[in-house]
Order: sequence, then structure tokens, then C-alpha cells
Amino acid sequence: MSTHTDRLGDVDLDYDPATDAYHVQCDWEDSTSLCSTLVRTVSAVTGQAPTAMTPLYSVFDPDALESLLAPTRDRDVELSFTFEGCRITIAGSGDVVVGPDE
Repeated sequence: MSTHTDRLGDVDLDYDPATDAYHVQCDWEDSTSLCSTLVRTVSAVTGQAPTAMTPLYSVFDPDALESLLAPTRDRDVELSFTFEGCRITIAGSGDVVVGPDE
């Protein structure tokens, strides 16, 4: 994978031109929640202000998402969904991939 790192807004993202997707790592030890990381990442990728986007809770229950992907869970868990025209895949390892919704 050939990637380069961009700073979009307040998020450092790795971009993979082969898949046209951005990658970010959620740090489970950081105080920033997974949902906050998702909103900031999608905001950076789409160029929308977080307050202009559909509330994340209208797509899924943020507490359930955090619980399902918590670091104490199975690292093989992976969840994909569409949000703000992006296809988002989150792995239990903390890998977040944001690409175009196809």
C-alpha cells in the first residue's frame, strides 16, 4: 500500500490512492472517544463542519459501538457502515478506514 500522511483539520490521516481511502488509528488509551474520532475524521475527509453533519447517533448507538469495539473485546471484530457519503470500516484493533460509499 502506497500511502502518504495528510493533516486535514485536526486529524492526521494516511491516504491510500489505490483504494481512495483514508486511514486513522483510534488510540484506545487516549481520552478521545471512538465516536469523536469518527466525526473528526469524516469532517476532515468531506470538508464539512461536524455541526453540519447528520448526528452520528442517528446512524447507530454510540455507546453500543464503543462497547462492541472496546479494546477488551475480540480484536477480530470489524464493523462497516455508511455515514455522510462515506463508507466507514472500524476494526477492533482501532484501525478506521474512511472511503467513498460505493
